[in-house]
Order: sequence, then C-alpha cells, then structure tokens
Amino acid sequence: TEHEIYQFYFEFVEFDADGSGDIDKFEIIQLFKKLGENIPRKAAIAIIAQFDDNEGGTIDFDEFVSMMSSLRLGTIDASNGFLRAYIIERASQDTTIDMARTSSSNLTDLSLAGKPSRGGDERLYDALKTNSRLVKLNLSGCELLSRHATLIADALLDNHTLQSLDISSNAIEDAGFGRIAASLCMPPDSSDAWEQVQDTREELADLRQEFRQVNREYNTYLERLRKENGVIKQPGVDHFIFNDPEAR
Repeated sequence: TEHEIYQFYFEFVEFDADGSGDIDKFEIIQLFKKLGENIPRKAAIAIIAQFDDNEGGTIDFDEFVSMMSSLRLGTIDASNGFLRAYIIERASQDTTIDMARTSSSNLTDLSLAGKPSRGGDERLYDALKTNSRLVKLNLSGCELLSRHATLIADALLDNHTLQSLDISSNAIEDAGFGRIAASLCMPPDSSDAWEQVQDTREELADLRQEFRQVNREYNTYLERLRKENGVIKQPGVDHFIFNDPEAR
C-alpha cells in the first residue's frame, strides 16, 4: 500500500547512513547491530545477494521494498541465522504464524523467549503440525500453563522435524511437562497410533464399566437366591438348598 511504501522509505533513509541512495554491506551490518545481531561481512554480502537484482553489490530503494515485502509476507529464505532477528523483530504475529504454518521461509530457528503474547498464541502450536522446516523453538519465559503444554504435545505428534524445544521458566507443572515428554518419545507418524491407543483406553474403560454392572447384577441375583432358598455355609464354600427344584 502507499502507506507501507512511505514506511519503507523512512526506514531506507535511516539505514542509508551515508545518503548514497543505496545500502551497502557496512550499512547492513549496522542495521543488524541495531537489532542485536552481530553479523560478519560475508553474511551482509549474502543478504544483499538475495535482493540485489541489478547485481550492483548494494540494495537500492526498489530492492529494499522487495526485501521488506518478502520479510513481511514470510517468503524470504530465513534459514541463515543473521536474518532471524530481523524477521522476528519486524514481522507481525500473523506473519510469523503464516511463516511457521507454510514453511515457506525456511525458518529453522524461532525464538519467542520472553514474549508471552507471541509464545502463548495457540495458533503457533497448530502451525507446528504442518511445519516441515523448524528445527529449534524457544518458548522460555512465555507464561505458558499446563493447557499450553497439552496443545504443544498434541502438535508434536504430527511434527517430525523439531529437534530442540525450550520451555523453561514457564508454569506448565509436572503434568504438562509429562505430556510433552511423552509426545517427544513417540516415533514419527505416530499420531494415528496415539489415537488408537486413546481409543483402546476408552474401550477398556467401557469394558470395565460393563464388568462392574454385570458383577452387580450377578451379586444381586445371588442375594435373591439366598433369601428365597436355604443356605448351608461351610468354610470357603456356600451350598444352596433349593426349596424349588426348578431353581436349580
């Protein structure tokens, strides 16, 4: 939109420290320093290479707009660590969720540490079910509770790529931790198997309930027989003396 173009322009002017009309590798380095990410010169050159359409070795305003649009849409290749800080800093929560859901950004390392509004967004856990790129996820200090842990555990049953999950400094309690630990122990493609286990547990519970009902009916029937007929008791054995031969 026109408003976004104005925003891009002001950001471009801020990053273009020497006023040359282009952003070079040194200005890229300063940009990432502002975001708390110290990147080497080779990394800055790699960033420029992604968007330098005219191969001038710098990023002009049109290329900057393309870069910013890609960042906001989540279509940039973020597999390189030096882009992650920029993406997480600038992208909206909706964009971050879309990036996680579609895996289009090649985002392999996502840190939302200390950001409860983002780390506690349940849409993120749902996105994990279809993500095929994310390897490391940091949700430490996101004020997660046991219910969050349950949702994360369910999502991990369908996720086969995540290798590192940091949920420290959260109040998920032992039960929540246990659910996540159990899901991490499940083999790949285990979602269906887990559902079958749950179904079997429910069927077993139904069988136990039926057994208790039958047992009650049986005991009730025995008690009725005792009342209707005489009973001779011996140690460990009850012998019925039937008043009515047909009762045998």
